[in-house]
Amino acid sequence: MTLTLILVYYNSEEYFSLIDEFMRAVTKRWPHVLVQFEDFSNENALPILEKYRYKYLCFNDDIQGTGAVALSGVLSALRIRGSDVKSLAKERIVIVGAGSAGVGVANSLAWTMVTELGIRPEVPPITLKFPSNLILIALT
Repeated sequence: MTLTLILVYYNSEEYFSLIDEFMRAVTKRWPHVLVQFEDFSNENALPILEKYRYKYLCFNDDIQGTGAVALSGVLSALRIRGSDVKSLAKERIVIVGAGSAGVGVANSLAWTMVTELGIRPEVPPITLKFPSNLILIALT
């Protein structure tokens, strides 16, 4: 069984208590349930995922789903041009967006470079904030 949890933006103790209560209750009722976090606000999406990901079977579609799809697209494009995953390290990648999906894309690409290629970043990713709430993350 898969349940999707969609909550509008709140940033209060009641909000987080509701999520705690939901996670305890749903996993008590269905011990093997997969909970999908959908459309959580940018500032709450990653902390909520990090809080529950090692305790419950859950995922955040915006972070993990979009990241996985973007990574598969990048790896497929490399294969189409006759390259393999090793050439990923030679690419310049720019991710534009202020949402959790952009963070997921960056995490998926970085995770692949670290786990598949053994690359350890010499410097942290560059993050620039723009007035329009647009964030540019460049992994080079």
